[in-house]
Amino acid sequence: MFDFASEYMFFLDGDKEKAMRLGLLLCFLEKYVNGATIEMKRLNRVRRSQKRKLADIISGGEMKKDFDSTYHFVDTQFYFVCIDKIDRLLVALGEELNDSDIKKLADQMKSIFHIREVRNHLEHIDERLRGFLKDGDKKKGIKTKITDLGNFWGDDFSFAGKRTPSGADSLVALKKIYTELIDILHQKYAMKNADFISRQQRNRYIEVVKKRIEQELQNSGFL
Repeated sequence: MFDFASEYMFFLDGDKEKAMRLGLLLCFLEKYVNGATIEMKRLNRVRRSQKRKLADIISGGEMKKDFDSTYHFVDTQFYFVCIDKIDRLLVALGEELNDSDIKKLADQMKSIFHIREVRNHLEHIDERLRGFLKDGDKKKGIKTKITDLGNFWGDDFSFAGKRTPSGADSLVALKKIYTELIDILHQKYAMKNADFISRQQRNRYIEVVKKRIEQELQNSGFL
């Protein structure tokens, strides 16, 4: 879980209103990165459960009804919700700052996840179940036979024959993009703000003092 965003809340622009707007975009982006992390923990848990039960069945155990497949499907959808929000917020940050490096990160997100299409399918599942594959098909009365209404290929999720990564590797890629974003914001924006630099120096001094006090207490037998 990440806790970087609050450090940059008021320091990404000299204009206070814009700095607040940028800070809020970053804070909500971080919330959804952490949300994706929570969902991946849930997904990993249900995948382990499915593998254990499959191994038991292969070795002669009884097949029992459970809700693992429901957990798997629903948690994957919520994972994609987080990815979609991260994608949109990253694009918004790139636009607000007109920053080519952040825009490249947004393009990288899109190349990994292709999130808009799968999110759209799942948001309009009522239409997909009736054969309306694309936006506007319902109004036009165009129906398509959709045989893939959500399946898993390893850790990838597929819908209408197109796969979207939803395994642990995709979260690693997501976290890498986020830490690169923080590095860009730190180096190119926050470190140009005198108040941010002063705060960083003050925080480092406080940490040094705290460690010295703890050491003195330990030496005195109070800790």
